[in-house]
Amino acid sequence: MIQINGNYFVKGTSQKQQSSFFFYPSGDIFIDIDNAQRPIGSTIDNISPRVGSSARYIRFANGAKIESFDNDAIDQIASRFSSNPGHEILYLLESKMKLIIIMSILVIGIVVSGITHGIPFLANKAAVAIPKSINNSLGRGTLELLDKLYFETSNLKQEQRELLLNEFKNMSEELQVEQTLILHFRNGSSMGANAFSLPSGDIIVTDQLVELADNNQQIISVLAHEIGHVVERHSLRQVLQSMSIVVLVSIMSGDVGTASSLTASLPTLLIQANYSRSFETEADQFAIEYLRKKNIPEKAFSTMLLKLENSHSSDDTLSFLSSHPMTKQRIKNTESN
Repeated sequence: MIQINGNYFVKGTSQKQQSSFFFYPSGDIFIDIDNAQRPIGSTIDNISPRVGSSARYIRFANGAKIESFDNDAIDQIASRFSSNPGHEILYLLESKMKLIIIMSILVIGIVVSGITHGIPFLANKAAVAIPKSINNSLGRGTLELLDKLYFETSNLKQEQRELLLNEFKNMSEELQVEQTLILHFRNGSSMGANAFSLPSGDIIVTDQLVELADNNQQIISVLAHEIGHVVERHSLRQVLQSMSIVVLVSIMSGDVGTASSLTASLPTLLIQANYSRSFETEADQFAIEYLRKKNIPEKAFSTMLLKLENSHSSDDTLSFLSSHPMTKQRIKNTESN
């Protein structure tokens, strides 16, 4: 038999009767009235969960209820009379709140770690898994969008274009890049001096960038940097990192349909993407190594970066610096190599 003390409320009233209550193994429940045990005359409907040391309620099928602070005794009653296992679970959770908080912090840490390290890893794998045909389609789509929104036909002299195209051809043959590299010239108009690399291997250089350079070595340093982005698949990886794990896993598993469906949305994302610090460092290092191999002064690259920085205002949303951030630090790194 389990005894508890508390208040008894009859259905439909707020008046309470302080008394003792007796719960027998047989299921019978009695209330002490004038020192005599009288049957409640109803079965337990539900027992409120334990929340700290607050009062709990035992409700009966006839609408009556008992209010009591005898939580330990009510726990015993709940285990014998109640068919709701959630009461014990809720109490366990409440009593182990410190452990729950610690576990929650651990879960959050795991999630953050997954976003910080897991998604970039999957994005890298997904970028490699995307078929060449999809890369080419993305490149064409992005270039078409750029031509429609920002570019005009190049005004560079034919002789100058041919000279740079020849230099670029030699670079492509020497570097033996997996993608087919194609150099495009465009008038950047309001965009100004700029250069882009696309997943397809297409590299766009604006007339303004060519005109900004003091010599072809400075232009070559920018081309080497852009080729570095192509080799490392930076533009595609940067965009894929913004996508869900489900999409990345689908691409990695060879789901061509998922990869193909991206061709409609990726061009816009590619234009808006800013390279991460690590991607810029990799592309800069690629350019520096090429310049060293060709005995071109590394100063050509740092000088060109400084020229580009000075040619754009801070609010240019599509400047070379907006897609290639941290210029001052990169110049410092280049000159310290």
